[in-house]
Amino acid sequence: MEAVKNTNELLMAERAFLSTVISDPDSMGEIDAIKIEADDFLEFRHRIVFQHFIKLKNAGINPDYITLAESLNATGELERVGGQAFLLNIFDEYASSANLENYADLIKRKSVFRDVVQKAKEIQSIAINGDVTQDELLGKINKILIDLNDNSANGNSLDLKDSIFQVIKDLKDKDSIKSKLTKTGFDSIDDKIVGVSPGQLIVLAARPSMGKTALALNIGQKMAENYEEHVVIFSLEMLHGELTQRLISMESLVNSQKFKSREFNAEDLKKIATASEKLSRLPIIIDDYSSTSLARIRTQCLRYKAKHGKLRAIIVDYLQLMTMEETKKGNKADDIGVITRGLKLLAKELECPIILLSQLNRGVEGRDNKRPMLQDLRSSGDIEQDADMVWFIYRDEVYNADTPQKAEAEIIIAKNRGGEIGTARLAWKGEFTKFTARAEDIF
Repeated sequence: MEAVKNTNELLMAERAFLSTVISDPDSMGEIDAIKIEADDFLEFRHRIVFQHFIKLKNAGINPDYITLAESLNATGELERVGGQAFLLNIFDEYASSANLENYADLIKRKSVFRDVVQKAKEIQSIAINGDVTQDELLGKINKILIDLNDNSANGNSLDLKDSIFQVIKDLKDKDSIKSKLTKTGFDSIDDKIVGVSPGQLIVLAARPSMGKTALALNIGQKMAENYEEHVVIFSLEMLHGELTQRLISMESLVNSQKFKSREFNAEDLKKIATASEKLSRLPIIIDDYSSTSLARIRTQCLRYKAKHGKLRAIIVDYLQLMTMEETKKGNKADDIGVITRGLKLLAKELECPIILLSQLNRGVEGRDNKRPMLQDLRSSGDIEQDADMVWFIYRDEVYNADTPQKAEAEIIIAKNRGGEIGTARLAWKGEFTKFTARAEDIF
């Protein structure tokens, strides 16, 4: 009986909604953010009437009783909905425009609930059939969840004056911007970019041996220390033990080669113990699953966020090792484009920056000046397009043994959407696989 009651209330709301918007078509502008569509109506006749209402409105024709009847009759659907008597019943339905948003909210909410039930049945069917791998199952589930999110997400339509009011309010709130921005912990970089923001995709790219992983670890450690919020590192190439050893070497300043030979002296062991104690308190998660896909990263991050709350940053090391099961197009560039776009959307969904490591193509090696450029991003132009920032690492000593810039690195900020580009300089401590501020930059 309760289900029947709820259905009757929903059908009444649908009729009241249609009565209101047909009587005052401009009132639709008041509920733009709810994104009501024809498929959101439970009653198929209401869907058809609303489809014709929108068609007339988009054609610049005022949708009233006469124009709706003509439009329905022209497609042979007037009798299908119950003839002119059905339209008259809608017009006779008493409705207050003051309740329009409530009607729309109920219609949309019930539509989403029905969609959830349908999608749950799809997931159940996929799982029961059992003809997919675990990763493929996760991918299909994530796609279903993304589709649900797209259908249920409200838009954000504001008059310019309201938008200006919000922007000015935010500009005055210095604490708000401080809480949103994340500093890298390297002043020379932060002076250029100010900081990274929630929802940004930052691509960190370099040729092999330049220190991509080292710089990402340096930044991840500093973020975890300074903000005391979780940093998640997806390592597709190195095991968690290797990354942990790197972190201990960087923090303890014990030569990284000793972690391979195990030739530690008493002072080394003391430094390692102190560093390990400090690092163990940091909110860093290392995920070293080698066959990581976009779907798995999303699933894991949602799990971590549910468990730990806000994520300060996500690091993915590195793009070209990610599995490309999402598209199965067989085209590497297209597959990479799907992943970079997906990571950008995930950064927005989780409201935290994602730092994505990437290889560069071999074109760098064929030039006299081997400093990377945007055109060197490997495999796909979508990497540059989807990234909010692109950083390159260049160490001249890798190519020129006699360079005067030994133990120095250039962090080339080649793209910074809405901000400054340029070059930041860091010192490179190769024995600890660590970047630091240059001595001349410390006052």
